[in-house]
Amino acid sequence: MTDQSVQVNRPVHSAIAKPAGPQPGAAPATPPKPVTEVEFSKPAPKPAEGGIAASPGTGLDIGTMFVVGAKDIGGKTHFASVRDAFFTLEYNDLLVDMMKKAGVDHIRRGNEIVVVGDKSIEFANTFRAELRRPLQDGVISPKEKGAFGIIEIILERAIGRAGRKGEACCFSVPAEAIDKEDSNVVFHQGMFSQFIENLGYAPRPLNEAEAIAYSELSGDRLTGLALSFGAGMVNACFIMLGVPYLKFAVARSGDWIDRKAAGACNSTVAAITALKESGEVNLVSPDGWEQNAIAMYYNALIKYVVLNLNKQVEEEKLPRLKDPIKVVVSGGSSQIRGFKQAFEGEFKQLEWPFEISEIVMAKDPMNAVANGCLVAARLAEKG
Repeated sequence: MTDQSVQVNRPVHSAIAKPAGPQPGAAPATPPKPVTEVEFSKPAPKPAEGGIAASPGTGLDIGTMFVVGAKDIGGKTHFASVRDAFFTLEYNDLLVDMMKKAGVDHIRRGNEIVVVGDKSIEFANTFRAELRRPLQDGVISPKEKGAFGIIEIILERAIGRAGRKGEACCFSVPAEAIDKEDSNVVFHQGMFSQFIENLGYAPRPLNEAEAIAYSELSGDRLTGLALSFGAGMVNACFIMLGVPYLKFAVARSGDWIDRKAAGACNSTVAAITALKESGEVNLVSPDGWEQNAIAMYYNALIKYVVLNLNKQVEEEKLPRLKDPIKVVVSGGSSQIRGFKQAFEGEFKQLEWPFEISEIVMAKDPMNAVANGCLVAARLAEKG
């Protein structure tokens, strides 16, 4: 059987770099030291780019895997994405010099170097260790209390500071999960409201799937069914004429697939994530042990989501619809090849209390939530 594990270029030699900090998911033994140096290859977004001021209103998708900011600059939407993950290494002068030359985004925190963003997954794979994640299952991770300072830096890289104090920033929040007793959405929303306010914005929470409706269903009179397959959760929203009648989430999605597939293949979550994002996997024709594990758990997830969606729709007293509606699917976990075919296959097996005109993928799945949040922020700025 062919080995399907992902090969990565080793960014540093193990002789000059050692993982630091607690094991993934473990609370730090001592409070984290303050950040003393921040080194990013790209500057944070500014209120004006190239002499053109950004229009008031900012969108922010707070995802478990990526944080995406959206601004309107000169009539064109600009997105800034930062991977919501980090990897810690013991401080070393030579290592820091190499990182600066290689353009590796990193933070110095006491005697640690914290690699932030896309490169963190390469370091995790190099050491066959797991990424550390500030968010888990769609909300702030209770196991990474020391990561609050890192979260604030990630947010600033995504949206910058407000162009004026009190500028509206609509940010995505998940619905309460129907399959998890306490998903801590209230705490999550409150903490991110504080982080965003610290950057000079007026925070405005917006349901994640509702944001997709703002982005993708404007030509359908804001009527339809929107689903967001993120990393931590799958969110769903039934909306009619701009009024959301049903919002819910399930507490499994892309991360659940990664954990299950890694366990089945005796691999690491970071390696499975890298393979999943490589573009090599097709759910219709997986090749090899790891790809088959990914495909099997993807199919299990899609079935689970569709069955729960059908149950929620049946139990909720939704308004009667005269015309067929569109179903729009988005989110990073929906980008794998063969996803639409698998989703449609499960969806069409069930009876629904409304007619479906079509099932479509969002035009830009990675940025649809941020774009919808931007639309809502612009509306808030207009009053």
